Amino acid sequence: MKGLIVDSNKQFILKENLIRPVAEQDEVLVKVRTASVNPFDAQNAAGRFDAYFAEYGVAKEVQSGLEFSGVGDI
Repeated sequence: MKGLIVDSNKQFILKENLIRPVAEQDEVLVKVRTASVNPFDAQNAAGRFDAYFAEYGVAKEVQSGLEFSGVGDI
């Protein structure tokens, strides 16, 4: 499995041979066929919106990768 990872310098790095996640109860695993990385994703990974997310109680470090297309694995 491949994936874009945000490293400690808040840069995107393409990683290969990642461990395939396992869907838990009430979750669906989606095989992503296409995904986009846009300027918002890069700015978000760099921490530009951290204060905004903290103010509204969003606890995740990075909120990106919201646009994708894939097939559900049921």
